[in-house]
Amino acid sequence: MNKLIAITLALGGGIAIAIQSIVNSALGRSIGNLEGTFISFVVGGLAAGLLSMLLGTGELMAITKVSPVLLVGGFLGVIVVFATLTSVQVLGTVSALTLAIVGQLLTAVVIDHFGLFGSMRLTLDWSRLLGVVLLIIAAKLIVK
Repeated sequence: MNKLIAITLALGGGIAIAIQSIVNSALGRSIGNLEGTFISFVVGGLAAGLLSMLLGTGELMAITKVSPVLLVGGFLGVIVVFATLTSVQVLGTVSALTLAIVGQLLTAVVIDHFGLFGSMRLTLDWSRLLGVVLLIIAAKLIVK
């Protein structure tokens, strides 16, 4: 995959997260936060299953050979959906997603620095550290 496609996918994913957050928040207000999280995952699971059947090129049965640690993503997804669904109701979309992004980037800096989970190792340097500090300042201004 070339870099332009990866950038486009990342931006599209960010757009989807913003829309998903407010839609799921409204769903949670309508039926309950945990129930909204559940419905979001049922619909998402069905969509992912259908896409996998129609377009998938991998080997689903290889799941039996992967480390159980790699299966935690679904659980983390529940935390993400529930946390954003709930926090948007109290903080609003911009503040909730700003804090989520700060959490993502702080964690990503640690993951990259140590090369955790088999990721590429990218040492924390002064420019990245400055970026993190500026991000925290920006978040404080946005959330205040």
